[in-house]
Amino acid sequence: MMYAEGTFIMLAAPFLALLFIARAGARRILFCLVVGMLVCLVGAYINTYISFVWAVDDLDAVVLVAPMVEEIAKYLPLAFYFLVFEPPRRNLLDAALAIGAGFAIFENATYLSQGIQGLGLLALRGVAAGAMHSGVTAFVGLALSYTRDKDWPRGSAMAGVLSLAVIYHALYNLLVSFPGPLRYVGFALPMLFALGLGLSDWRGVKRPG
Repeated sequence: MMYAEGTFIMLAAPFLALLFIARAGARRILFCLVVGMLVCLVGAYINTYISFVWAVDDLDAVVLVAPMVEEIAKYLPLAFYFLVFEPPRRNLLDAALAIGAGFAIFENATYLSQGIQGLGLLALRGVAAGAMHSGVTAFVGLALSYTRDKDWPRGSAMAGVLSLAVIYHALYNLLVSFPGPLRYVGFALPMLFALGLGLSDWRGVKRPG
């Protein structure tokens, strides 16, 4: 995986350098972007190991293993940030977006090594992957922020939200794995999901916290 590790170093280095000169709010976003990239790299190792142990084929690895590993992997640093620093809801959502975006940046960069043909397809896949990872991680972060409420069923609610995230991710991976119209339905799905988050005014959450 030397290519993947080299890609991580080259992508993360500029963001890490900016940490020394950026302001506090920007540093948080930059750091979370790097965390997202690192999560993607580590997740690739875990995906490979589990796929080997379970002896699954490529499609099963993409649809069954990857969504579970990747959504849990993105959730863990977000939960750590939430529990240790107790950020306001807006900051938590920004961190979730950045972790998802960092994950998508690294994932898209590694796809270039697979020799995918067509600039249009690359652009479409890049936007869709960014919307999927950032959108679903923001959705999980939003749910996590509500666990501060005493009447919110914390454990069961987060288990349910993570399950929904895994199912959504698996559906996306399944659709884009096949050529033809289904692939474009898969590309459209995260964009519509992100649009739905925006229309629900999740950016302007007015509740305290």
